[in-house]
Amino acid sequence: MGLGETIRNPIKTFREFSRYVGRMANRNASGDDKMPADLFQKAPEAFRNRSWILINIILAGHYVCSEELLEARVVLLCKDHDNPTLLANYRPIAL
Repeated sequence: MGLGETIRNPIKTFREFSRYVGRMANRNASGDDKMPADLFQKAPEAFRNRSWILINIILAGHYVCSEELLEARVVLLCKDHDNPTLLANYRPIAL
């Protein structure tokens, strides 16, 4: 998924869900849910299908999640400590 992109409504098709999963950045640090993007990207289709169903149940309001669970805090980590003044040397991670 793109930077700042969120899903607020149920995802209509499994194909659309699969596109969202495919656009998730690889090797991202997991958020509060402790599930990294790789889990969804490399999982068998049956797992992704059940995840899609569960996520839609949550997004449809049939299960109430706290706002804290649905959001992440993003911080920047410096990749190159030799030049910490260059913005390109930082990468965002979600905590």
